[in-house]
Amino acid sequence: FIALVCIAAAGARASSDGKEWAAAGGKFDAEKVLAELPQGYRYEHAMVPMLDGVRLATTVFLPPGEGPWPVILIRTPYERNGGAKYFKSYCAKAPFACVIQDPRGDGDSEGRPLADPVSSDNEIADSKDTLDWVAAQPWCNGRIGMSGGSGNGMASAMAFLTKHPNLAVVEPGNSAGNTALYWGFENGVRRKLYTWLEQRSLRVANWPRPTLLSYDRANWERILDEAAKDNPTIYLGSDGWFNIFGDANLDLFEKFAPSGRVFLTMNAAAHGSHCDKGEKFKISGPSGAAAVPSFTDILLGKPVPEKSQIIY
Repeated sequence: FIALVCIAAAGARASSDGKEWAAAGGKFDAEKVLAELPQGYRYEHAMVPMLDGVRLATTVFLPPGEGPWPVILIRTPYERNGGAKYFKSYCAKAPFACVIQDPRGDGDSEGRPLADPVSSDNEIADSKDTLDWVAAQPWCNGRIGMSGGSGNGMASAMAFLTKHPNLAVVEPGNSAGNTALYWGFENGVRRKLYTWLEQRSLRVANWPRPTLLSYDRANWERILDEAAKDNPTIYLGSDGWFNIFGDANLDLFEKFAPSGRVFLTMNAAAHGSHCDKGEKFKISGPSGAAAVPSFTDILLGKPVPEKSQIIY
């Protein structure tokens, strides 16, 4: 059973004349995603406005019934076709409303590449505006989780810094939020991975050589200091000792673990196709530490230990 919900014109939602619908749907194959979800799911498209007026292409998948439901949100630079793959496993466990979005200047979203070509700081504000929109929808029960691996998890790591009251949990896997410090550059030196920034619609081939990092590190530290104060969001991180930006999660744990609830798993892995290479090691948490619930259990309201943990 496949149901397609056309939305009447209201705020940022797609208009009934089909023009907004086409703009929001774009190249995204929602039917393919729908076919992998439990029977009865339906979808709708929307162009969600950010505070500055730029609209981001967004698709919502809703379970059968009236709701409201907890929401899984993924904001992905790999276009919605690349990020929606996670919904299948989550929705097999419980009914969740699922939201997938193209960031600004990417996929079918409006906007242009940013003035600072290496910074992803804008994803903090855009994540907040998106979370505000999701939380206000009648199908949202007030609990939102953000997830994704590698590039799909970049925005969820940045969303953690919003301290949004409705963001219950984030789960960036093998990922880093700050593209300046952990993706394109290492200690201020550009590395081959900088070419990944083309996933954010940046023409890195035209950059001068050598490229020097002009990122405002002091401002980033101020952002982290503020985000560490009374942050209600639970952070579930997973990474590998040999990952290309594994230091990002370790830096985050050091900053947020004392005052927040950060649960980090580090294993003997690298990145992408290299994740499963090498000898397997048994990993365990601190002796006597309470078990950490899964992403979906937390989203469903299961209690979470009060003390941060690193498991390795």
